[in-house]
Amino acid sequence: DLYPSTVRDYDWDDLAAPQVEGTLAEVQKYVFGKGGANALPQGSPAWIFVEMFRPNVTASIEKAEAYQERMQQHLRQMLRRGTPMKPEAAHGDTHTSKEPARPPAPPAQTPVRSTMPFNTTAFRVMIASPSDVPEERAIIREVLNDWNDQHSEQRAVVLLPVGWETHSVPTLGDRPQAIINKQVLKNADALVGVFWMRIGTHTGVEVSGTVEEIREHVRLGKPAMLYFSSRPPSPDKLDAAQFKKLEAFKKECRTWGLIDTYRDHEEFRKKLLRHLNRLVSLLLEANPPTPAATTAATPELSKESKMLLAEAVQDTDACVLYVPTHDGADLDTNGKSLIPPGNPRKRAAFLAALKQLQKIGYLEDESGKGEVFMVTAAGFEAADKLLRNAKAVR
Repeated sequence: DLYPSTVRDYDWDDLAAPQVEGTLAEVQKYVFGKGGANALPQGSPAWIFVEMFRPNVTASIEKAEAYQERMQQHLRQMLRRGTPMKPEAAHGDTHTSKEPARPPAPPAQTPVRSTMPFNTTAFRVMIASPSDVPEERAIIREVLNDWNDQHSEQRAVVLLPVGWETHSVPTLGDRPQAIINKQVLKNADALVGVFWMRIGTHTGVEVSGTVEEIREHVRLGKPAMLYFSSRPPSPDKLDAAQFKKLEAFKKECRTWGLIDTYRDHEEFRKKLLRHLNRLVSLLLEANPPTPAATTAATPELSKESKMLLAEAVQDTDACVLYVPTHDGADLDTNGKSLIPPGNPRKRAAFLAALKQLQKIGYLEDESGKGEVFMVTAAGFEAADKLLRNAKAVR
């Protein structure tokens, strides 16, 4: 119970074990140090882990405090009454019961895990919303973590969810929203905003804190993705004045650029995960990674991956179509069918190439159904390098 379920999901079950080393040991010390006894260097793997799962780590710190208190109480009780000894059978007993012998415990084995570090660029993603969308706020954090799990090593990027509830500290001397702007928003690289029925509470400057965050973020030239729920308003929670202000803001946002809507939580989850690939491409264009991070993130492409990418960037729409056929599937791009009919070996190689390019972030699933794939900014950049050397593509 001393580590979050999120860690268990990542197969790091040995976080609370005494044998852990490296990053997990640093996080463990941070948790048992109650978040302050062991400072973590900014940018280190342990720091990135804590920032990614800050709500879970905060809960773990609270659990660690409770656990330590229980252990202290238990030790005090043992000292008061003495350590209980194992009872022995009295002399003359004619009946004793013996427990069956237990086999000796196997020697402890150190889990075999990959500990190879890699360089990353960490981007902070601000979560902005009124109070009526707590489920969406949780989904945003989950989706950011899902994206990291799938893409962080290949693209050398980590997306860190940040919000006022986890990254601000009590401070006096200014408006509450102004303090949040200084402590949290100022350091955010991107923003994800979501609305349903409310717009929020007036800050003294803007109609709501969420709106103030969005305006300030956009003013600084940073990317913001806004989503509006199209679910019917809940009659018992609907505030007509709030809803009217929200509709006016939504109309205004359409004059700034593109916004999106969603019908339910599942659609929101799918759209956000798909849009994150484009967001990362925009962030990398504005903040090119260091040479070390680029080298660590560029895998060796297969021959088929190079061919597929080279053809895709020459397609009119920079698009790859996955087409089911009677003997399996085909890939169409640039007016060509890349998989020869009746050749399962080639089909397997090109389908593996499609997965590799998508995993790296050179292609993104535009349809969300695995049917239409678009070349990303990172894909165009990689293709430019390949096309300059025709021999590497053939």
